This record gives sequence, C-alpha cells and structure tokens, in this order.
Amino acid sequence: DGNPVAGLVKIKTREKKARRFEGFGWEPFDDASLQGIYDPANLVKARTAHVRWGSVIGLYTGARVGEVAQLALRDFETVGGTACIRIRAELDGQRVKSEASERLLPLHSDLIDLGLMERVTRLRSAGEEWLFPGLKLDGAASVGNAMSKGYSYYLKTLGVKPRRMHGTVGFHSLRKNVTQALQTAGIPEERRRAYMGHEPGEDSHKTNYMRPWMAGELHMVNEGLQRLSWPDTGGLQAILHEGGR
Repeated sequence: DGNPVAGLVKIKTREKKARRFEGFGWEPFDDASLQGIYDPANLVKARTAHVRWGSVIGLYTGARVGEVAQLALRDFETVGGTACIRIRAELDGQRVKSEASERLLPLHSDLIDLGLMERVTRLRSAGEEWLFPGLKLDGAASVGNAMSKGYSYYLKTLGVKPRRMHGTVGFHSLRKNVTQALQTAGIPEERRRAYMGHEPGEDSHKTNYMRPWMAGELHMVNEGLQRLSWPDTGGLQAILHEGGR
C-alpha cells in the first residue's frame, strides 16, 4: 500500500554532469591495482568460484556483472570457428539492460587458456545448466548482486580504494577499463558500443566510460590539421609575440 519509489531521488542531467566533474561515479582500476587484484596469489583468496571466474570474465569482456552472473552453458557458442559468449535473456532469471545489450562476444584467447571452455564442458557433462550453479538470480536485488558483493569484499581485503574522494570502485570499474583499452587500441566508437552493449548514440559511452585522448592517439588528427592553410600567419605570429607576452 506504500509508495514503491519513496526515498528515491531523480538526478537531472545537469546535476549528473556536475557530479562527474566533482569526482563522483565509477573509476577504472589503475595498472597497479589490476596487477594486485589479478595476482594469482591474491585471487586464490577470493571466497567463491563465481567471484574468481566472474572477475576474470569481466576483466576480458567488460560485461556487466549481471550479464556475467547469469551466463548459461548454452550461451557459449562457436561461431565461424571462434569461441564466443552470447549475452541474451532467453531463460528464466536472465535479463538485459536494453536491446543493444544482446550481443555476441568473442572469447579472448587468455580465457580459453585459463580453462573457461573446459569448465563449460565439465558442467555440461554433469548435467548443469548455468556457468555458476547455485548462484541465485531471482532475488529482490539485481541479478549480479551476489557476484558484485563478493567482488567488492575481495577488493576490500586487498585494500583497493578509489583514488578520488567521491569515486567508486567495484566490478563495474572493469567496464571502464575495457572501454578504455579498446579506445587505446584504436577500435572505432561504433564497434566499441556494439562490444560493450551501449545504445547507438548513447552519450554516456563518451562521458562516463572514455578517458581523455592521449597525445599519441591524436597524432592522426594533428596530421590532418597540418594540411589546413591559414591566411596571414605572419601577422598572427606578430600579435601573439607582441611585447614578449
């Protein structure tokens, strides 16, 4: 009989931008943190297999924690000779954020070398349906709540903290790391969006996930600028250097 949205606060777009400027929101992990988090001597201390495997899958795919937690064995396919994960919502308990979230992700060779497909084969032989048997998907919280909490607890044991005063680190940080790795590799924005499951034209892909472009990455832009011809450059130079200012 009560108001189901009581206590929730709607933040306007302008306020969201201000919060990002002030350092609120998810942070990607820096290199030192990643090395510590995925050091085998540390990762073995993570309490459950779904946290250990889930965190590794998140590191190599950038998939949302719910997308990883709800993976079914049928979601692992070989397409054109490439082992892939299909993100979808076809079984009870599976959900996707939007239509763009349904996508096919090629498996990184490291995931195969780490034995992910061997785990899939073993569980199939045992008659299981899910990659993480026994992981609750239909609770009151989000699909990936148990995995997210477990990963956050693991980070806490390692002392991994946000670098900004109002920043946040957790499983979702891996989405930023992967987005920025794709950016560094020069993957076009359209393909990055498709891989990450972002809607075409979705502004948050740039404002929330990308980092500022590095000088080397802007080199091609600079080469293009060199071909522009501006008039009276001598006069401009005189103005800029007038009086040594």
